[in-house]
Amino acid sequence: MLTSNPWNFLKTWLNNEIKSIRRTTDRKLRLEKSLYFLELAENFQNAADGAKLPTKGTFAYYSILNLIKVYLLTEGIDLETTMEHHGLSLPSNETKRLKIQPTNGDGINVFAKFSELIDSPVTSGDFISLDEMISEIPEIHEMTFNIGKLTTAKRKFLPVEIQVLTNKPRRSHLIYELKYEKKNAKLMQVSKFGSGNLHAKLEQTQDDGTWITFRSKNRRNYTKGSNSSWNSNYKSIREELIEIGVSVILTRTGYRYYLNLQPNKYRPISYFVALMYYIGLIARYRPTVYNEILTGEYQAVLNETMETCPHQFLYYVSSLITKKVCAVPMAKIN
Repeated sequence: MLTSNPWNFLKTWLNNEIKSIRRTTDRKLRLEKSLYFLELAENFQNAADGAKLPTKGTFAYYSILNLIKVYLLTEGIDLETTMEHHGLSLPSNETKRLKIQPTNGDGINVFAKFSELIDSPVTSGDFISLDEMISEIPEIHEMTFNIGKLTTAKRKFLPVEIQVLTNKPRRSHLIYELKYEKKNAKLMQVSKFGSGNLHAKLEQTQDDGTWITFRSKNRRNYTKGSNSSWNSNYKSIREELIEIGVSVILTRTGYRYYLNLQPNKYRPISYFVALMYYIGLIARYRPTVYNEILTGEYQAVLNETMETCPHQFLYYVSSLITKKVCAVPMAKIN
């Protein structure tokens, strides 16, 4: 789904879903409520686009928070019916570590619930450091490495190309191939392909001197011409790619794939939400920490985060909500 305005696309999608439900049901009420939070999210992002840090951080975080609420509602999570909290905190004795708050039995931990729904369940009581957050976001990975804040000795997000293939002429099976440029072997720990999850899921099939190619070990049964067979297999392949650490970035040339050779405990998108909470919180409540962190050695990487990641998140959440791959048209990109 190509859209240069995900806000309008989401509004249209939600309104169409509402119209398709003729009777007043819990789902219809949740969808109607989601339009309210979507409006808030858009207004906060518009305000963020016209503001500077630290104000920009507060507006951007609340846009992210309200987009998450839209997603929770479309997934059947009721809001307004019980206590809701962000799910993260910055203890008074901490400056660069967030704490994941416990989930109360009768309340909704927004961060934990969102992470659970994207298959990245978080652990109550865990601490997440600022360096962890910025090391796990592929959009700012290179800048994080260059300022010396990466939590690993080498770069960890390997640019890869991925293709889904079938056997001809029968088309009875599906596999995927993942390849990377050999020149990157000197920059990253590609030895990780020989152990763990990567070794369990992939086997090397080619080294032509420029590219090194791996093929999925799992050959999925496929029924030629069947939409249901394709959809189930596509979902299975997508889940496996997430499992081995593949992340996606929307770029000027479309989506690009990156393989996390040293994945941390949670998925990159959870670390991004945590980072946005951190930026928004210290902007509101911790001016001393703000002056030390956001105007100091982290300034460049956090400015880059604010310029690129919230808009990436909008496309990401749009895809989650509508179950479509949402991308920006090439004609829209200058």
